[in-house]
Amino acid sequence: MAVEGNTVFVPVIGTDRDTSVPMGADTRLDRIYKYSAANGLYALDASTGAIKWSRTADSCEQAVQCKGFLAAPVAIKGAVFAGSIDGYIRAFDTRTGKILWSFDTARDFPAIGAQTGTGGAIWGAGAVSVADGMLFVHSTAARPNSVLLAFSIH
Repeated sequence: MAVEGNTVFVPVIGTDRDTSVPMGADTRLDRIYKYSAANGLYALDASTGAIKWSRTADSCEQAVQCKGFLAAPVAIKGAVFAGSIDGYIRAFDTRTGKILWSFDTARDFPAIGAQTGTGGAIWGAGAVSVADGMLFVHSTAARPNSVLLAFSIH
């Protein structure tokens, strides 16, 4: 979770998969996290718990697979950054929930040494961070060549 003032930002992800069926190391993410009506990013009033606004991943709004937000969001003054399981990093207005910016990380990127890195899901602790005016995002296709992306406003 992240906090700005009296607002707590909470990522939510659920699944409709049969949890009695074990998963293996090769189970694809899209088979683990599927549609759940609750998936999204929620802005809650820290004093009352009331929902100020909520937003879902684009895929959920299109009634396909809503994969939700699994990584901890990061809030700065006026914006909250949230990475979703569909590979998008989005900046939301902290007051309204309006999407200010988004970037699809689920693709190939040139990397050091003429290699290629492959982005995908944004999940796990520390997958999204902000430092010295930069936004850092770890995106992975669950292979050894995941990417660390750095964004700047300059």
